[in-house]
Order: sequence, then C-alpha cells, then structure tokens
Amino acid sequence: MSESEEQLNEPWIPLAESIESGNSNAATDLLDTLSAGDTALAIDRLTDDQQETLMTMVEPEQAADLLEQMPDAQIVDIVDGLEPGKAADIIEELSSDAQVDLLGDLEPDEAEDILREMEPKFAAGARQLMAFDEDSAGGLMRTECLAYAETATVHDVVEDLRKNAETYSDYDVQYAYIVDGENHLVGVLRLRDLLLNPSRRGISDIMLGNPVSVHHDMTREELSRFFDDHRYIGVPVVDDEERLVGVVLPEHVEEAEAEAAAEDFLKVSGLSGKEELRSMPLVVRSRRRLSWLSINIVLNVMAASVIAMFQDTLSAVIALAVFLPIISD
Repeated sequence: MSESEEQLNEPWIPLAESIESGNSNAATDLLDTLSAGDTALAIDRLTDDQQETLMTMVEPEQAADLLEQMPDAQIVDIVDGLEPGKAADIIEELSSDAQVDLLGDLEPDEAEDILREMEPKFAAGARQLMAFDEDSAGGLMRTECLAYAETATVHDVVEDLRKNAETYSDYDVQYAYIVDGENHLVGVLRLRDLLLNPSRRGISDIMLGNPVSVHHDMTREELSRFFDDHRYIGVPVVDDEERLVGVVLPEHVEEAEAEAAAEDFLKVSGLSGKEELRSMPLVVRSRRRLSWLSINIVLNVMAASVIAMFQDTLSAVIALAVFLPIISD
C-alpha cells in the first residue's frame, strides 16, 4: 500500500507517526486533508496519550475545531488529561454554549482549575452561563451575537462588520440586535436593510421595533413549542430587566431534546447517562443494568409461557407468528 493509500484508508497511522515524532506540521497538514468523519475516526484510533499530545501540538483554534468533531464523552476524557492552562487556551476558542457544556461535564474541581486559567472575560462569561439551568433558554443560549447601540448609523454597522468579518463568520449572522444605553433590547435589524439605505441613516430608523424575545428562564419544552410556532433562525434571550443576554438557535434546542431523550432511555435501561459513560464504577453499573435485565427476563419468560399455551393455535394459523414480537414486548 502506498503512503497516499494508507493516509486515505487508515489516516490514524500517519497521524500517530507524526505525533510520535513530534512533527506538528505534518500532523496539521494531514488533519487539514481529512473530512470531519475521517478526522473523528483517526483521533478515536489514537491512544489516550497520543490524543492529549496532539491537542498540545496544534494551535488552540485547531484543537477546538478537532474537539467539536468528537463525541462529548471523548472530549471530556481528552480535556481531563490536559494541563489546566492548555485546556483553558483551547476552551476559549469554543463557542460560549460549547464552553459551558464542556465545563459542566467536567468534575467541579477540574472545571474550576480551568476557569482560573482562562482570560477574565471568558471566565466571567462562562460562569454567568453556568449559573443558568442547563435546560432553560439561559443554559442553551450562546452569547455570541451582533448587538449595536440604537444611536449607531448604517456606516458604523457596515464598518464593524468589515473589520470583524473573520470573527463574525462563526456567529451564523443574519440579524443584528439593537439595544439602548442600558443594553435593553429595543429592535432587530435585518442585515439586508444595510445595503438598501444610505450610510448616514441611523439604524433606529430602519430597525424592526418591539422584537420577539424569550426570558432566560423559559424551559426547553417551552422553547421547543416556541420554535414549532415560529420559524425563526434564532431568538434573542433577555433577563428580568429586558436586557439582551444572548440568542438561542433552534438547533440548540433540538440537540438538547435529543440528549434528554437518550438520557431517559438510559435511565429506563438501568443506567444514568453521563455518569454511566464516564465515572460509574463497573460494579454499580452492572448492578443497575442487571436489575433491569432481570425484570426483562421474567417478562420474557411470561411471554414465552403464553406462546407455549397456544402453540397448537399458532401451528394451525401461521400468520399469528407475526404478532410474537408484540407479545414478547
């Protein structure tokens, strides 16, 4: 197999070789050629030590991009093995909602060590979001959104967008929010309107007043119903004083709904979600799982007994066999 074929079929092999040799350029170049799926697969095939070394070899921004392509449990395990300072550099490159999700999955002491190493503005923002219930609008929102003072002009907004184009490209921008001097939400600005108005015109003249918003305490279930009724690409989140604190996207709510459903399934099966995946002792995990399986076995025996009682009927009418799985369930 040629080197190019090996890289295509088993990308973790050259990646591991680059890590072992300390060749960060080779590792970075290889990762740049891989799709998101191949990247996740390649990193998954590395040893724990190799994964941690890789995160220290590449730039924090690329390390953050790599983490976003991995399962949550794997991300936590990798960050667990990093020095708090290095972990802080990487976490600062994540979106605010991803920062909070990751820090919330870590042990409290580990999360606090990382927060102390983060820049004050990032740490303060993370602490603020972590104070919200994770299943509320405050816990699901991200703080990255465009907000401008109502006194700004079209020229001011356009210049800011040009100057910070690279940063704002990660914001999924289609609207900007307009606030007053105390950060109260007063309007929404469609970015397309910037192109249709003279540069000296004030944005307060072209914004949409009385914008729809949600309170930071709105629950996940309420948000889900909200987005079912309103086909918005995002909705601003306000605090008790109607001050803008962030924005919730429908995909955030959908992800939270899926995670909640998966966790409920694990609980029904005798497991307990994140705890089971990371830290639950094998004995406890087995005991919880076996308690559920023992009930399942008894029910299956009962179902089998019912089937045995009617085996003559089943033999006479083969079509009834279709219903055997329903009886067993």
